[in-house]
Amino acid sequence: MTSFDTMKWANKVRTSYGAYKLFSSSDLERLKRGELVNYLRSWNIFLNELPYLPSFVRYLVSHLFVLTFQTYLDISDGKRLMLKLCFATAIAWTVFTMPRLRMGKWYGHDPLKGGSVTLLTSVFAQDKFWQLLIGCFLLEGLGAPVYRILNDEQKKVHPGLLESTTGYHFLAFFLGAGLFSTLISHIATTKLVYPRMIRNIMNARNQPRVETWKQALNAPPRMGFLSLKDSATKIKPVYGFSGALYACAMLTMLTYPDSQLSLYVPPKHPVNLETVGCAVLIFDIVGALRGWSMLNHWAHLGGAVFGLVYYYVGTDVWYMARRKWSGMLAYRRT
Repeated sequence: MTSFDTMKWANKVRTSYGAYKLFSSSDLERLKRGELVNYLRSWNIFLNELPYLPSFVRYLVSHLFVLTFQTYLDISDGKRLMLKLCFATAIAWTVFTMPRLRMGKWYGHDPLKGGSVTLLTSVFAQDKFWQLLIGCFLLEGLGAPVYRILNDEQKKVHPGLLESTTGYHFLAFFLGAGLFSTLISHIATTKLVYPRMIRNIMNARNQPRVETWKQALNAPPRMGFLSLKDSATKIKPVYGFSGALYACAMLTMLTYPDSQLSLYVPPKHPVNLETVGCAVLIFDIVGALRGWSMLNHWAHLGGAVFGLVYYYVGTDVWYMARRKWSGMLAYRRT
């Protein structure tokens, strides 16, 4: 998609300025922004000329349109993409939670059902509305720096390979991190968590019968009066893109290890991002080893591993594929 989009905008530059015009990826980005400005201006003109509406209503609608989309234009390309992802996630949450549509089976990923499509759909799934709000808030804060990192990587390391947008590169990173983290959670649940739960249940069933209070006080704690059916309900489906957020945080932490992190709410004292990242990783490692079920620690660790690997080899693989596709498109044109 990046190669097709780049070819499309490069042809527009050649058509407007001549076949021998030298241009860079920044020129393509400015051209795209100019096209977006003209598109929004045409909509503003259309709203100002709406018939059968009082003049003050047209003015109010046009004023709200300008206030909204001027803010949209002023933010960076990365934040605009994060807003689109949040909007898509909100639509998915609305559609999949409607009882009449009966699409809940495609929403979260249940490791015990063995579905494969839900590995992808669960990336845009959120169990609760408050989780949707927190996820979108974190995506805006963690995704935009990664977009900038990928954009700077293209301009500094691969300037000869034109790229009209970094959006598809970020989407590939985001979806890859989400799929990988969900897969790691699936493997850990089916190979480690669920078998350990079954062993605890069987061990509890084989314990000797308690006859007196003294035996009850001295007996080891029983791990489960649960049945196998009840134990399956303790395996929660996987929801959300928390693994992808961990990948974004890991990539940002490795690229800018000395950057500071501060909250919008007290305490607002800035904290080193590397320190926070290491503390969170230790928490998830302990949670995964001890079997804590409040959070999906395995998915978080999978996202962190994906971000670590992508920092070292991810961009090279991406631009290797870009060069291959660009060569194939050039061959087809000839």
